[in-house]
Amino acid sequence: MFFCVTLMILYRFMESQAAQGTHPVIMMESYDHSGGIDLVCESKGWNLEPEVLWLNRDGDTLPAKDTQIHKDTEGFSVKRHITVYDYSDSNKFYCRLLQGHHMMEAEIIINSKVFDTWKWAVAISVLACLIAVGWILTAVILHKTEPQRQKVKRDLTEKKNFVELQRQRMKCELAEKKKFAVDVTLDPDKAHPELRVSPDGKQVMAGDQWQDRPDTPQRFADYVDVVGKRSFSSRRFYYEVQVSGKTKWNLGVVRENINRKEKITWRPQDGFWTVKLRNENEYCACAGPDVLLTLREKVEKVGVFVDYEEGLVSFYDVKSNSHIYSFTAQSFTDKLYPYFCPDLNERSENSAPLIISPVLTTE
Repeated sequence: MFFCVTLMILYRFMESQAAQGTHPVIMMESYDHSGGIDLVCESKGWNLEPEVLWLNRDGDTLPAKDTQIHKDTEGFSVKRHITVYDYSDSNKFYCRLLQGHHMMEAEIIINSKVFDTWKWAVAISVLACLIAVGWILTAVILHKTEPQRQKVKRDLTEKKNFVELQRQRMKCELAEKKKFAVDVTLDPDKAHPELRVSPDGKQVMAGDQWQDRPDTPQRFADYVDVVGKRSFSSRRFYYEVQVSGKTKWNLGVVRENINRKEKITWRPQDGFWTVKLRNENEYCACAGPDVLLTLREKVEKVGVFVDYEEGLVSFYDVKSNSHIYSFTAQSFTDKLYPYFCPDLNERSENSAPLIISPVLTTE
């Protein structure tokens, strides 16, 4: 049963080709009479048995019922239930599947109004169940069994409807993020000397010659990186970058006091919240260590959203209205700058520029 209240499910897919399980799906099953909501997380098709964890918004493991495990010809199927309660206006819960070094994760955000709505839903559900039982008994009398073909057809329809629902929710979520669009311009005074920044500050690419530029403390010296002119230290902001035609790139936000002169380690501990493309079709989140990402199609335009107070950095595939990755429960205290790395143009295979694009709310 679905209700017309604010309910957003955010999926994070972090897996490699070695982990064959399906993306985890979180569903609301019922209202618990103690005031909570019963959730279930499911995934199928694992070659090896994964570990299933429920976590809160801070990444702390939550007590949950024992994992239900089933194995058939398609591999391991897992299911784990949990009862959650209304702790704040924005209740976030995560279902994480671990198998070796591979991780897949789904997130659900439940508005407090949903908990109140479920109370009314219980009475309605009981009445509906009584009516349904009457119909079922009648159906059993008239038709002892339902044809298996009809059951399979219904199951497929339900799955298709569920996928479409999630797609529409993600589209609405990205539309909300776009409301916080800001104007980002590249800062040539902080760009690596080998980079070529366009006069309007909206494009950057790696050149083939080192330019004579003043070696200021803010200029990148070892890596072909550049940041935006404007910094952010509060609220929310969003911007989009066109990456089509490139074989390598790295994008996100960085802390103001990052190391710009020596070897860089792209990870949150060192002030970097980024995702990258390498080897033309290998996407990673620079989470220290890198997390391999499985995306349904090649990304042409990346949307970057930051909620400073919430400690959230999210990345989206703008064309497909899909989520790429999120850094959650971060603690920001310094200024943040939009970060761009077009990477080197080796063998003229990565000559396309990174382009800061206008945010279109009609996409």
